[in-house]
Amino acid sequence: MKSLYTSSIILLVVFIVSCTQKVPVFNVIEKVEQSTSLGDLKVTLDTILQRHTNTRALSTKYARENGRKSSLFREAENQVYLTDENNIAAIKLLFEKYGYPDSLSVGKQRALIPWIVVRNYYQVHTKEQLQSYLVEGLKKGSISNYDYYLYLKDIYSLKLKKEFIPDESWSDSMKIQILNDTLSYSPI
Repeated sequence: MKSLYTSSIILLVVFIVSCTQKVPVFNVIEKVEQSTSLGDLKVTLDTILQRHTNTRALSTKYARENGRKSSLFREAENQVYLTDENNIAAIKLLFEKYGYPDSLSVGKQRALIPWIVVRNYYQVHTKEQLQSYLVEGLKKGSISNYDYYLYLKDIYSLKLKKEFIPDESWSDSMKIQILNDTLSYSPI
């Protein structure tokens, strides 16, 4: 009887701790829809990054402390999935409303947030749908050639199921051109 009581208390504590440590999933899409100023855009980008970072940190923590087969890790990974879905929808709407954020307006770090969200997203089709916006970000100087190269490299790996291994002497521009050609994308 004492063992059952102790087990129940432990389960209750684990449940309470796991509930309080979850990153709340709220609809950041509403933040984008309601934004009317540059200040709103900055706050929205900060919120997206915070959610993106927090869910991944929690998942990593549970993987390290409890293992990848634990229920806490699985719940955290579900949280990452839900957050990514919400964030990518917000980024799409943000792109439609504002285009790719200009680093001169929102700051260099904030201008990378859409790239981070798109790069970490798992669906190739969605990544490809957003390519024109990333090209816009590249042309504005909001993302670098290297950033754009990494985005293309991810798509290449996901689509072709193999790693793109460039020659060390190739510039980022050359890597982009080769990947664009290989993936049959329009030249930049």
